[in-house]
Amino acid sequence: MNENKNLKKGLGIHARRFIAYIVLILVTFACLFWFYVLFINATRSNGELQAGFTPLPSTHLLENWNNLVHGTLPVWQGMINSLIVSVLSAALCTYFSTMTAYAIHA
Repeated sequence: MNENKNLKKGLGIHARRFIAYIVLILVTFACLFWFYVLFINATRSNGELQAGFTPLPSTHLLENWNNLVHGTLPVWQGMINSLIVSVLSAALCTYFSTMTAYAIHA
């Protein structure tokens, strides 16, 4: 009788583990898929981007990198602006969270 319970318990643990791995695989795919889309879109021209999504890369990667590095787009200024906004919002969030925690504790 005890062996039956242990067998059922063991199967339950394996089933839970299997379901957990399936969920983890799906979440991993959902996260990594957007990096794949990012890479595919980095290899496409403007016209190809406007035509819609295709799962195969194009041949414009080096041309796009050259435009990024030597183009007139202020990419680095945009990065600095994003850094400023993110650092300030993180600092303000930390500050107000600390004040709230102090008020709750006191």
